[in-house]
Amino acid sequence: MLIDISDEAGEDLSSAIAHLLRVNILAGERLAAELERAILDLALFPRRGLAREHLGPGIRSILVGTLLVLYRDDGDKIRVIRVIDGRMDIETEFFR
Repeated sequence: MLIDISDEAGEDLSSAIAHLLRVNILAGERLAAELERAILDLALFPRRGLAREHLGPGIRSILVGTLLVLYRDDGDKIRVIRVIDGRMDIETEFFR
């Protein structure tokens, strides 16, 4: 199954990793590797995440560190929609 990362999710990922790299290079590299592994694993286990129907039809999430990876199984691909810090107000961040 293919993985498709939206422009917004790509910006979210870049921002989160860049921020952590500025603070702690090893932690930033570790987070980048964990996110990559978790997102690639969605191709094998697309329904493993928590359903988030209140955000939209078919939306699910997995937690990687403090980051919520919000995605949807579109049948032939996994679409990563956003990556949001789970400590934030998820609905506000998702819909901005």
